[in-house]
Amino acid sequence: MLNTKFDEFDNFLSPTSLITKIQCGRLYYYDKILHLPKDEDPTALLFGKMSHSIFEHFYANINESEAYDNTYKYFLDILDSLKQRYWDFNIPQKLEPDLDSILQKFAYKQSESFDRLAKKGKLDKFYPLMTEKEIISKKYKLRCITDCINKNNTISDYKTTKQFPEILLEDVSTLSNIEKEKYYNERLSYEIQAMINALCYEDEFGVLPSMMIYIFVRHLDNKNHGGLLPIIIDQPLIDKIIPLINTHTEEINAGIFNPTSNLNNCIKFKGCPYKEKCDSDNICWYLI
Repeated sequence: MLNTKFDEFDNFLSPTSLITKIQCGRLYYYDKILHLPKDEDPTALLFGKMSHSIFEHFYANINESEAYDNTYKYFLDILDSLKQRYWDFNIPQKLEPDLDSILQKFAYKQSESFDRLAKKGKLDKFYPLMTEKEIISKKYKLRCITDCINKNNTISDYKTTKQFPEILLEDVSTLSNIEKEKYYNERLSYEIQAMINALCYEDEFGVLPSMMIYIFVRHLDNKNHGGLLPIIIDQPLIDKIIPLINTHTEEINAGIFNPTSNLNNCIKFKGCPYKEKCDSDNICWYLI
């Protein structure tokens, strides 16, 4: 049973906040408790938000009679129109070709799906149940924003990051110890997001989704994985993630925000926006 001590919506755990707390309690404290300003470049965040806005409104702008003639070109026209609406000029203009490449890949994938389902007379399955849905779980004291809730009891999340986590497709038994550590650390972040989304979904719709599918939109043309990373929502995942939620909820309630004891965390997250403010006695990357 999940710990439910929180009584304020702002304190409900999100996937990002839990991952941050696990990485470093001090980082969580500066960000989520003190709300200190971050010393970081907002470009990636702005680019991601803009891309999500385009994907969110894509399905609502489709006219099926027009889509039949040349689906790919029609979908590309929709996305280009949405790009003009949501393009943020705070983002460096040099990133516009990168966005155009993403939209072309997305349009191609969507046109393939549309044409395939149209031939089967199942176009209703092309459209998600809802997009960009904020879900609050009062039962579990969790919150999330789900990019796409599908009609087949799955949920999807768009990722605009440049790197696809290729290591997660490897057979873990063949990896070195260092590679295994990277594998489990990377997988954990995706599992946490999937599980919190699933628990919020369950509270909203009365059933756990079967799967969360991460869609890496920069990699949709990859022949090996198609830019997709599925995470199955099953009992082993529940048994793995719920104790983490409980443990870190209890520490947050108790005001325990210990800095990371893992030097690799400081090295990996060397872009920490609070590195100049950190008063940890631990050895950190920028002191080396």
